Amino acid sequence: MRPAGFGFTSPGWKPRTSFAGTYDAAWTKGRMPLLPRDFDRRFFSAAAPGLVTSGYLRGDEQVAVVGASLLGQLSFRLPGVPRPVCRVSLALRPDVVVETNLDTVVVDTDEDRVYLTWRGFAALRNGPHDVRAIGIAVPGRSGYPQA
Repeated sequence: MRPAGFGFTSPGWKPRTSFAGTYDAAWTKGRMPLLPRDFDRRFFSAAAPGLVTSGYLRGDEQVAVVGASLLGQLSFRLPGVPRPVCRVSLALRPDVVVETNLDTVVVDTDEDRVYLTWRGFAALRNGPHDVRAIGIAVPGRSGYPQA
């Protein structure tokens, strides 16, 4: 097994910088302030390369943590909870129900906790001023936004 770091990879460090895209004169003239066309969404991942998976997680994967806990090796399955659904209320357009994907898992061995973060996005015509409200709910609980 190859050793893997588990610290945060800063946006200015490799390999993250290789995913940032090209910010040159052509970008400044014709695209700024939007992201470059060659921007790779992997730039948003702050995980060490050995801790990045291809695609999204399901949320029921087996996890092993070795050498990072006073309790010794930890082995458990992620809880397999339903993904939250996000409804975005937009100005001058119908609401959008955003699909979320499990994007980040943080295992805090000091507190014996696991944190799951889902990510989703909605295209906005005029930026954040289009958003009137955001609602987030988990299937099976009251307030679940319907499509």
